[in-house]
Amino acid sequence: MSTEDDPDPKPKSRWLYRLCVTLGVIGCTIGLCSGLFFLMAPTIRGNADYLSFKGTMKQLTLGVHNYNDSNGTLPGPFDDRNGRVTEIPQDPRRRLSWRAAVLPFVEEDGVFRMLDPSQPWDGSVNSPATSLAIRPYTDPADGRTSTHTPFRVFHDNGALWDTDPKNRIPPDKIPDGASNTILIAESTVQVPWAQFNEHPFDPNGSLPELGRASRNTFLVAMADGSVRVVKKSVSANTLRAAITRDGGESLGPDW
Repeated sequence: MSTEDDPDPKPKSRWLYRLCVTLGVIGCTIGLCSGLFFLMAPTIRGNADYLSFKGTMKQLTLGVHNYNDSNGTLPGPFDDRNGRVTEIPQDPRRRLSWRAAVLPFVEEDGVFRMLDPSQPWDGSVNSPATSLAIRPYTDPADGRTSTHTPFRVFHDNGALWDTDPKNRIPPDKIPDGASNTILIAESTVQVPWAQFNEHPFDPNGSLPELGRASRNTFLVAMADGSVRVVKKSVSANTLRAAITRDGGESLGPDW
């Protein structure tokens, strides 16, 4: 029988075989990439979230520096308008936080104008304002509706923030240097942004937990405006040295 009447089927079979192999390789590649993306997605989201968190802390730090530029000194750990308001709640837990004083410098002047530092932060006068979520004070992971903040400060007994207006200084006057002194820390326990609920510093006492429980690092904003990532394994002595403003200590190699 002639070849014209009975064409060889082998070329067609080889073509189909190559097509199947090619499609199989493409399918495996797509599946592998999808699997890798699925496995890496939490890490990608986590890194993006952390970068957003650092940006939020940087914005707050800039607001504190702008406050300093306008007033010649840092605010106190509670809002007394640099000592100009003497009638404040006797119970410290009812006082307005330093974050209230900084509101005009984080584009929240309208909320600032609603507040009266002579009244309790959670009283009827201030509640309409203090029940609002303030984006620069909020962990981005908590969304835009949270009224709590992880951004807290150390105060008194040698720390940068001081309740006595006479002891408040601008960052460029810090004896230990602005780059060596903590301005704001990321705390594990979040508090209402409007409440004076900071970390009273005790040079010989225990230190608070810092950073999210899910991470082995925490963020600190230094008085020079920089934001640093610090390992939770940092020694207590190094952390205390970074908290004090005029202790004369050197930060350890674990900083």
